[in-house]
Amino acid sequence: MDFVVKEGMLLQEAVAQAREKAGQMKEEGVDQAALDAAAAKGFSNALFEYDEDHGSNKVR
Repeated sequence: MDFVVKEGMLLQEAVAQAREKAGQMKEEGVDQAALDAAAAKGFSNALFEYDEDHGSNKVR
């Protein structure tokens, strides 16, 4: 879950909102740790190559 402190919002308010959202997700059966692990595995399996002529990375 992303943690964002919006302009004009107190840090305590942002933390409270994040905790509430995390609780809702848990109640709905969302396993954030499993989602994070799956995303990390997917990124590690991606193939990238470096294009020296254009100085950029691109997905192969």
